[in-house]
Amino acid sequence: MIIPTEIATMSQSYVIAAGLRADPDAGERAELTTLYWLNTLQGNMMSGRISGFVEVGRSCRQSFEPMASAPGVTEDERRRMAEMFEQVDIFAKVEPILGALSEAGFTRQAEALRAAVALASSENADFAALDAAFGSGEEFADAIVAYVAHTPTLAAWAVRVRAELDDDDRLDWLVERLATMSDEARTHLPKSLRTIHAVSYFECQIFNGGLHRAFFNASGDLAPEVAAGLRALGLTAQAMIVEHGISMFSAPYPRDTSMRRNSYFRDGSIEWDNRLAKLGENMDLDAIRPSLIELARREGVLPK
Repeated sequence: MIIPTEIATMSQSYVIAAGLRADPDAGERAELTTLYWLNTLQGNMMSGRISGFVEVGRSCRQSFEPMASAPGVTEDERRRMAEMFEQVDIFAKVEPILGALSEAGFTRQAEALRAAVALASSENADFAALDAAFGSGEEFADAIVAYVAHTPTLAAWAVRVRAELDDDDRLDWLVERLATMSDEARTHLPKSLRTIHAVSYFECQIFNGGLHRAFFNASGDLAPEVAAGLRALGLTAQAMIVEHGISMFSAPYPRDTSMRRNSYFRDGSIEWDNRLAKLGENMDLDAIRPSLIELARREGVLPK
C-alpha cells in the first residue's frame, strides 16, 4: 500500500513550530527572533482568526483579575500570580509581534492586528472586516513558510530542524494526520498505520477520562482493533484490560457509538459504569507510546 504524502512528510509549518518549541531560547536568538514572534501570533489565533487572538488575550486577563482580587489572597500570592500572568499575557507581546510582522514585510497583517487590539476593550466590536483584512490562519501559516523559504539562514535552520526532530514529534504528526482522515480513507492504509491510529486514539481517551470514556466515545468503535494492536505490540496486560472491557458488552461487540451509549451508558447504569471505569485504573499507559514509535520505526512509517 502507498502511504499518502500528507502522512509520510511533515508539513513545513509543523517543522517550524516544533523546532521553535524545542528551543527554549528561540525568542532570544537573533536569527530566530522574527520567526519566533510570527509563530507566537499564529499559535494564539483561535479559530484561525485575528479576532481569535483578541479573544485569547481577553480570556487571559478576565481569568487573572478576579483571582488576584479575591478575598484572602495575600500580597505574596498576588505577586506570584502577576509573575505567572506576565508570562502568558498575550497582549503584553503585541509590540514584538508587530515588530516581527514589519520585519517580515507583513504590513497588512500588522495593521489588522494593531486595529484589532485597539478594539479589545470593546465588548460589541465587530471584527469581521479585520479578520478579512488579516486573512485566515492557514494563509498566515503559508506566508510564514514562504518567509522562511526566502530567508537563507531560516531555510537552512528549517532543514536542520527537520533532520533532527525526535521520534516523539514525528509520531505526533503521524497521529494528528491519521485522526483527520476519514474512516474509509484509513482502510486503504497499511495495517501498521491503522494500528497506530486505533491504539493512540483509544489511549488518548483513557488518559483524558479513563477507560469508561474510551468506550463511551467514538474511540470505542475501535476497541477490538485496539486489543489486537496492543497484543501485537507485546503489551499483553493492557490488551487484557481492553478485552475485559469488551466482554462487558454483549456479543457481537457493538461498534456503533450511539448503540453503546443507548444500551449501556444510561440512567441507572452507575454500577456498570463504575466497574468499567475501575477496570482501567491500573492500566499502564506509559508503555504505549514507546511501543508505537518502535512499530512506526520498524515499519518505516515515521514521517520525514
